Amino acid sequence: MTEIIAIISSVITALLSFTFGYRKASKESVALDLENLTSSIEIYKTVIEDLKKEIRFLRGKVDEMEKKVEQLLQENNTLKKSVSKSKSTSPTKS
Repeated sequence: MTEIIAIISSVITALLSFTFGYRKASKESVALDLENLTSSIEIYKTVIEDLKKEIRFLRGKVDEMEKKVEQLLQENNTLKKSVSKSKSTSPTKS
C-alpha cells in the first residue's frame, strides 16, 4: 500500500512539475520573444529615420539638379539663337 501511495505521489509530483515548468518556460519564451521584437522595432525605427533624412537630402539635390538643367537649357537656347543670327547675318562663302 505504501508503494502505491509513493508511486501515485511521484506521478502527481511529476505531472505538476511538468505543468508548472511548461507554463513557466512558455511565459519566459514569450517574454524573450517580446524583448527581441522590441529590440528589432527600435532598430527599424532608427533605419527608417536615417532613410527619411537621406530622402530629404536627395530631394534637395534633385531640386538643385533640376534648376541647373533649366539654367543650361536656357543658356543652350540663347546660344542657339546667337549662332542662328550669326549664320543669317554673315555672308556665305562660295
